[in-house]
Amino acid sequence: MKTIIYLEELGRHPDRQMHAGIAAFARKAGWDVQSVPNVHTKAQLSNLVKIWNPLGFIAHSGFVTRRSRFFCGKPTVVIGRTKHGKGTDVSCVFVPATAMAELAARELLSLHLREYAYVSEAKPSAWDNARLIAFKSAMALHGKSVNAFDATRFRADETSLVSSLADWLKGLERPVGVFAASDIAATNAASACRRAGLSTPEDVTVVGVGNDENLCENAPCSLTSIDLGFYDIGYAAAESLSRLISGENGPWERTLSPKGLVRRASTRRLPRSDKAITDMIERIRREACNGLSAKDATNPLKCTRRSVESRFRAATGRSILEEIRRVRLEAAKELLKNGTADISFIANRCGYRSLSAFSMFFRAETGLSPREWRTKQALRSF
Repeated sequence: MKTIIYLEELGRHPDRQMHAGIAAFARKAGWDVQSVPNVHTKAQLSNLVKIWNPLGFIAHSGFVTRRSRFFCGKPTVVIGRTKHGKGTDVSCVFVPATAMAELAARELLSLHLREYAYVSEAKPSAWDNARLIAFKSAMALHGKSVNAFDATRFRADETSLVSSLADWLKGLERPVGVFAASDIAATNAASACRRAGLSTPEDVTVVGVGNDENLCENAPCSLTSIDLGFYDIGYAAAESLSRLISGENGPWERTLSPKGLVRRASTRRLPRSDKAITDMIERIRREACNGLSAKDATNPLKCTRRSVESRFRAATGRSILEEIRRVRLEAAKELLKNGTADISFIANRCGYRSLSAFSMFFRAETGLSPREWRTKQALRSF
């Protein structure tokens, strides 16, 4: 079988998602995908070519300064922007920093905060700086300035990083909105808030990048994050590699849009006095697709259903049942868009015991059956 090689960074959340996207295209193309971690030298690449004689490589942006001859003359697509100086002549697929910054700016500006800030990752990178520049530009359009925390000063000392970040956040005018370079940086910001005695999201709201569910759901406050669509990035990289293999001339840059912003507690600013409603919203977000009912959601509160409904609507503009249906609908749309999962499976995953009940719900919300909606989305992607 014909082989391509994916040069991955072992164990990272994006790698797992991108590999799935690459593998999906590879199945259509009749390729075998060999994932190889931590390759950094031309000698390593040469040995891989001897073993596999691959059609081409998909690599990470750590190779951005390399010319195509570094990859032994094999067609290569880099995930991440490659235009970082002269001599780079490989094709790339990436999500522009501007698109991420605009999503973060829109979310934070909608909350009408007093100050805005950016927190970098501890590991220096060109993409981190690009996100800061793009965020500053987006905020400047609205007459807002951005304070920046440089975490690279504490690269080898996470304790000092969180401590210094806590002191820095305490010095900002609150409420402050933080755009973090990544979910790791956002987790550091949430931990710093806890250390400083600041409340998230009432004092500090946080938006990360990557939508790593393990990080976002287990942070001190669940984190709103920009979903870059790593599966789609992987699929697009494999598709671009196919074009190069078939003889199309490169290099080129292919840009993708983020999938969107996944809102969690870190930007859900509700009345400080109604923590019970905040907790209920988080529970609905986590459990709506597990069959949670409106009655289940209100049970922990020691007051009448009418009172809870009134407080919930005042905070969200929706009833409890409307919020449950909204969460289920968004989950259903994501499952329908991503892959070819059976619709009966999707119905079950979204909390419906029967396909007919799910189909009635979906048509009532969208005007289309699940199958019709999926077909319409597929046509839009071409």
